[in-house]
Amino acid sequence: MLIVGIVWYFSVFTYNDKYKENPRFTFLRFKDKGHSFFVDDNNTYQKEFNTAFDKWTSSLDYDYKAKENKDSFVKDKADFIDANLDRKKWSNRLDIKLVKKFVNFYDDYLNLN
Repeated sequence: MLIVGIVWYFSVFTYNDKYKENPRFTFLRFKDKGHSFFVDDNNTYQKEFNTAFDKWTSSLDYDYKAKENKDSFVKDKADFIDANLDRKKWSNRLDIKLVKKFVNFYDDYLNLN
């Protein structure tokens, strides 16, 4: 199994074209994953947190985008994240099915040798 960035995958001389008939290579194509290759699409915690964050920013009594408020916002944002981010939920968003494919790939290889 080889993880190849989207830029390389669609280049003129692609890995897929070169190695698709080679049984040593397995290609997984991701749809609509962006940079979140390993995040479970069904895990909604990031959206929930971002919604809460947007609600919080709209409740501020100052313009957090204004240059003169930058220092205050950095501190207030850090305080908000510290008080509201569930780090366990944030950190446990892996796409377990995908990770199991990686594990199975390595297990299969180790069993061959």
